[in-house]
Amino acid sequence: MGRPGLRRERGGPGRLPESFDLKEGEVVVHERAGIAIYRGLATMHDADLLVLEFSGHDRLYVPLADFSLVQKYLGPAGVHPPRLSTLDTA
Repeated sequence: MGRPGLRRERGGPGRLPESFDLKEGEVVVHERAGIAIYRGLATMHDADLLVLEFSGHDRLYVPLADFSLVQKYLGPAGVHPPRLSTLDTA
C-alpha cells in the first residue's frame, strides 16, 4: 500500500471516502460483480483504484469514484467465508 503517488487524504473527489474501513484480505461484495477479496489500493494512469480479487485470481480495479459499489461482506460469525464469484458469471 505504500505506493508512490497514492493519495491518502480522505473525502472529496478522487480520494478515499471518510467511511473507508476495508483492510487488505477482507471479503467484500461488489454490487455488480459479486464476492471478492479486497487486495488494497493501486494507481494506474493517474487514477487511484481499489483492487478486488475474484475466483481464478481475476482482478477488478474499481475507481474511487465507484467506491459505493463495494461493501464489506457481513456474514454469520464462525462460518467459513463465502465462495468467491467469477467475473464472467456474477
